[in-house]
This record gives sequence, structure tokens and C-alpha cells, in this order.
Amino acid sequence: MQHIHAVRLVTVPCTDWGHTRPLLAFIPRLLRYDPLISVSLILASRVAPQCRVELDRHIRDQKLSDEDAARVQIMEINCYMVGGMEADFGAPLNQAFENLTSSPDTHPHVLLLDFQVHMFASVARSMTTRPLRIVTWHPISMAFMGSEPIAYIAKIGGVAFSEGVKTDALNKNIPVEDAAFETFISMFSGAVQQPPGLPVLSDYESYPQEPPFKFKPAMDRMVSFLQAFEECDALVTSSSRSVEGAAFEWIEAWLSKSKAPVFGVGPLLPAIDESASQSSKLGHFLDHIQAERGAQTLLFISFGSTFYPEQPDKLYSFLSAVVELDIPFVLVHPATASVLPESISSARNGFISPWVDQPYVLSHPAVGAFLSHCGLNGSLEGLAAGVPFITWPLCADQPILSILVTQVLGCGIELDEVRRGYGLKHRLSTGSTPYSAAFVQDEILLLTPENATKANETPTLQLEEIKKEAHGVLRSMFLGDERDKYRSAARKVASSLGSSWEDGGVALTDALAFISYLHHVV
Repeated sequence: MQHIHAVRLVTVPCTDWGHTRPLLAFIPRLLRYDPLISVSLILASRVAPQCRVELDRHIRDQKLSDEDAARVQIMEINCYMVGGMEADFGAPLNQAFENLTSSPDTHPHVLLLDFQVHMFASVARSMTTRPLRIVTWHPISMAFMGSEPIAYIAKIGGVAFSEGVKTDALNKNIPVEDAAFETFISMFSGAVQQPPGLPVLSDYESYPQEPPFKFKPAMDRMVSFLQAFEECDALVTSSSRSVEGAAFEWIEAWLSKSKAPVFGVGPLLPAIDESASQSSKLGHFLDHIQAERGAQTLLFISFGSTFYPEQPDKLYSFLSAVVELDIPFVLVHPATASVLPESISSARNGFISPWVDQPYVLSHPAVGAFLSHCGLNGSLEGLAAGVPFITWPLCADQPILSILVTQVLGCGIELDEVRRGYGLKHRLSTGSTPYSAAFVQDEILLLTPENATKANETPTLQLEEIKKEAHGVLRSMFLGDERDKYRSAARKVASSLGSSWEDGGVALTDALAFISYLHHVV
């Protein structure tokens, strides 16, 4: 594809790996499809080494020449790039951007900002005399924008909502974060909501594991999140039109007032180092299970790079059912998590590690189901691999994606009995109430060092319900006739996602449209 003008794209991801990883897969694709695009990538030093490795893998995967790879300039800064409405990323980011604007060769035309770094947009515009387009990087579910409390704040307007909270704090003579927390709690009443492309839900369903809240919800980040939508010139998301088509249409209608185009370039899957994975202990274990038990007989369990269940005894109850049914499993268990019971850690057909090559595991024929928290990256990786899900959503966009995966796409089962707080309320989407609601009393709204022990205790009766539910779900997924239903649905979605980056596919079409947009605004 030939264009008249060269384009300098500056990208600023946030520090969260789940947000940054798909961007590192997208950049080499831009270089592959347009020789006139150059990219300056500003990274926080704490994640830069990991980012360089992942970027290099994708450069090789896209078969870029050394000359093409040289069109990526990496700048490392000592800065924690996650913020809210009043975030100030300080001198390191300002200096890095100023250095780019000082040279004609690197002066940016377009700034691609993660929504968590959006507040840098106004600073960046003040530092250049040339027009600067701001594009928001949105690496989470599109339907999440139509769920509570985001939808509630959007109706009021991000800035107006923030000012209202500040006024409330002043009138009550309390800290702003306390006023924000009071406002947040008051939003939930069991009201009906219907995020785009999803069934009718209760607003409680957006919070399956809270209260108690580990931290006071960062309302300023939610407002910043909305501002990134309302103020951007364009939006690029790592989600896929193949699985969130209705949500894309809803977002496009929302942004039509500002004429900001939307580009869906997912799935952006991690690059797999198959040779290293196949020769590892994990590779030998998976091959052994396939030879001994057959294909699709193993359960893969991972809660991603950031999250893990707050109440470990719930996970142990679930895992005890896995062991009792003699289902082989691979468990990603972080080094910072509590020590596993010996009955689980010494299970004959279990493989436990603080990290695994997730795409490699999901692509292995031995894997029959994926127990996941349903973050966007993990959801797309599992769906692209055609693996059915058992879902255990924790927070953020995970509850929305869990409903999408299980109820809309029909690719699995969501666990109910592991829920707490609002999650134990009646679910409009399923028409059911978890049995555990009868004997779990969550009166604590916010975790403190003084109440943490009590708040994280799980009643024995709930642990029994979790184990009972686990037996039923695992039998359906591995031993019963229903497994074929889930596998068929997963294969159908995998086929759709698999064509996304082929000629005429939805991701490639949107990526090429984004390239045209870049040249149009230069």
C-alpha cells in the first residue's frame, strides 16, 4: 500500500501488561502493511524488558526485515503510567515527548494513548505547534461501556459527575475519595441494565466478587476512561467485531456526534515460542496426558497476569473436585499466592507453575476446557483456540465478557457459587440466585487491616456448595453429553476469529482503514 506522506505515530501504553501486550502485537502489523509508518513507543522502565521481548517475537512473526523493524523507536522512562482525572505523569513523559517534537524526523502526527493515560493528551497538545490527533487505545471489552457504573456516569457526563462528587465532598466536609465511594455504592439497587449485545442484567451482576471492596473504587479513573472516549479523534480497540459486533455498533453510534471512527483490530494474540514450549517440562506433561487420556481431557486454569481469587479456600474447594474426578489439570499459581493444600500440589495428574506460555497451552490438543477470569486477552485467546470455558469473573470488564462467552456465544459455563457480595444477588441474566446466598452475610463494604480476616472467611456451607457445583460443571464439560455442545460452539467462534486477519477479515479491514485514517489526517 503506497501513500504520499510519511506518518509518525507515537504510542503511550499504560503500565498494565494486559493493556500493553496486544498493542505490541499491533505495531508490527502496521509496519508490515505500510512502509511509510514509523512508531515511537514510550514505555515505563519497569515493563520495558518484557515489552521488548514480546515486540521482537511479533516482528519475527510478521517476517519484518531489519530495515522495517528499525522503524520502531523505543523510549524508556521512569514513570508509573496509570492515572485518573488529575493524573500528572511528570517530567519523564513530558521530556520524552518534547524530545520527539524537537526533531522534524520524529515530530508526531498522531498520539495513540491508552485510556488510562488520556490525561496526558492536553499536555501533549500544548507542547506542539502542529495539529496532533489523539487516538484512544481501548484494550478491554466494548460492551463494558454500556454496563454500570460506566453507563450511569456517561449519562451525566464525566466532568459533570466529577464536579458533583467534589461538591458533595465539600458540603459534607469529607475527602473526595470518600464522597466518590458513597456515590458509587448508592448507584446499585438491582436496577435493570442491558449492555449492547447482552441479555438483560441486574446492575449487581457487574460486581460478582464485591463488596467488600479491596480499595475504594477509583471513580476518577472511570471519569478519565469516559473522557478518553468523549475527547478522542479516533478509537482503536483490541476487541473483535466477530464477538462484540453489537457493542461496536453501539459505540460507533455514541461517537458519531464527534465523528470519531472506531477500529477493531482484535484478536491480537501473543506470539508462541513453540519450540521452547514443546521441549519444556510442561510440553512433556501435556503430551503425556494426551497419550494417556486422549484429546480434550485436561483443564487449564489461569486468572491472567494481574488477578487471582481473593478467597483461596474457594479455589481449593473447586480444585478438590478436579482431583476427586481425576481430571488432569494445569494450574497457573502465582508465587505470591497462598500455599496449596498437599492434596492439590501433589496430585498425580496436575502441573502447577507460576507462569506458562498460555497460547501454547490453549493450542495443545490435550486441553478440553479453560477456567478463566475472562479478561479480554484471555477470552480472545481461548475463543481463538476453540476451547470451551468455565468462567470465574472477578471485576472490571470480566463479568460482562463472562456473560458474553457463556450466555451469548454458548462456549461454556459460569460458576455461581464462588460469588460474594453483589454477586450473590438474584441474576436477571440467568433467572437464578446462587444457593450460597442463603447463608453468606456480607455486611462489610470496604476491606481494612482490622476486618480483612473476617471479610475473607468463607462459610463452610458455601465451600460445600462450591464443590458440589464444581462436580456438576466438570462432569458437563468433560464427562457428559453437553460437552459436545460447548465444543461445537467454541469451534464456530474460533473459525470466525481465525479469519479476522485474512484478506477481507474484520480485523485486517479495520487495520487498513486505520492506516488510511493516519494518512488522511497528516
